Amino acid sequence: MNPRVWKWIGLPIASGVDLPWLAYTEAIGQGERAGDLRDGMRWIYERDYALLAKTRPLFPATGEIVNAVWDPDDPGPFAQLILNEGPAGKYYCAC
Repeated sequence: MNPRVWKWIGLPIASGVDLPWLAYTEAIGQGERAGDLRDGMRWIYERDYALLAKTRPLFPATGEIVNAVWDPDDPGPFAQLILNEGPAGKYYCAC
């Protein structure tokens, strides 16, 4: 089983469909059903959101937002994303 997930995995999880957990339970023969669905969730990749916000008005980053990189429990990937945007930055996939 490949445990790596992608940047937008938080969106289905926050919406009530924990894809990694469902895949795991299926793999061990104890398949579970998704939880109650939540509508109206929005997902942002912080870097792209900031770049787009320079040229046009966007929805406010408040309310039911799922962030691609920012997580207060694990700020390291977001800090690395900020560092990589500087002049000496290197490509970094926050996947």
